[in-house]
Formats: sequence, C-alpha cells, structure tokens
Amino acid sequence: MSDERRALADGILAEARKQAESIQAEWDQSREARKAGLKRRIDDLESETTGLIEKEQKRINDRMAAQIEMEQHKADLRLQDSAYRDVELRAAEKLRSLVGSDEYRGILHNWIVEAGVGLAAVRVTVNCSAAERSVVGEILPSVEKEISEHLGRPVKLALSADEPIEEQGVVLISEDGQTGYSNRIPDRLRRHRNLIRRIIHDSLFGVDEDG
Repeated sequence: MSDERRALADGILAEARKQAESIQAEWDQSREARKAGLKRRIDDLESETTGLIEKEQKRINDRMAAQIEMEQHKADLRLQDSAYRDVELRAAEKLRSLVGSDEYRGILHNWIVEAGVGLAAVRVTVNCSAAERSVVGEILPSVEKEISEHLGRPVKLALSADEPIEEQGVVLISEDGQTGYSNRIPDRLRRHRNLIRRIIHDSLFGVDEDG
C-alpha cells in the first residue's frame, strides 16, 4: 500500500475512532443521565411509599388508640355501674339492719319532715312498710310539729289506711290524692344517683382537677 493510501486509511480509522469515542461518550452520558433519572424515580417512589406507609401506620395507630380508649371507657363505666349497684345494696342492707333502733327513728323523722315540707299540704297521709309502721305512728306528732314550724301553718299527718308499701321508707300523699312525695329508699338513691356516681368516680379514678 502506498504511503498516500496508508495515510488516507489512517485518517479514516482515526476519524472512525473519534466518532466511536464520541458516540461512546454520548452513550455513557445518556446512560448516566438515565441512571440518575431512574435513581430519582426510585428515590421518589421510596419517599412516596414511605410517606404512604407512615400515613397508613398513623391511621392504624390512631384507630387502635381510639378503640383502646373506647374499650377503656366502657370498662370504666362497667366498673362504676358495678360499684354503684354495690353501694345501693349495701345502703339498703344497712338501713334494713337499723329498723327499730333509735338511729333509724331519727332517719325516719328526717325523711318525713323533708317529704312533708316538700309536699306543703295541710293534711297528709303517711304510708310505710309493715316493719316501720309502729315507729312511724310513734314519731308522727313530733314530725307534724316540725313540719308546721317549717311551713308556718298547722299541718295534720295521719298513718295511711292503704296497704303497707313493700319498700323500706315512707310515702306522703296529700289528702286529695293529687300530690305525693316518696322517700322510699330506692327513690332516695335515684335522686342522689349523680352525687353517688361522682363520689364513686372520684374514689376509683381520682378527682379531675380540671373538671
């Protein structure tokens, strides 16, 4: 091969190499750009996935916390209801054990006075259980006097001719039968239910200082 042809061939090869190197460089650059783009997409997906996982985890945690709080609230209510029923039973048992004692005479006296003043009728009949009837009959004069003093006018009390009530306590009814006032034990407990429940709640869970 002549020198001229060799020079031409070398030039062509050199240009080919240059073109090949240029293409390779462009390919490498494009590949790196694609790799960088793919990495960004992967990072974005990971970030998005992590965000979704964190949101889902928070939603699950919040739901579980709400369920736990609800179950705890239900358990607290069951405990309070159980304690309230126990208080009712113990109070009734205690008062039954006092029937016939001087202490219970004083309790009946106060219950009849409270009912008589609340009723504010001139003539009133007083009913009670059979076990309490004799005691109520004995204390009516002193109760009648105290109610009259409270109301500032004479009041007349008499034992009811009706059948004795079943529950312990007293029921006062005006002579015309239009109004009445019950101080039976179940009714007294119902009237003071909120106070009793508050006391039970504070005893079981402590006083709510913010409340």
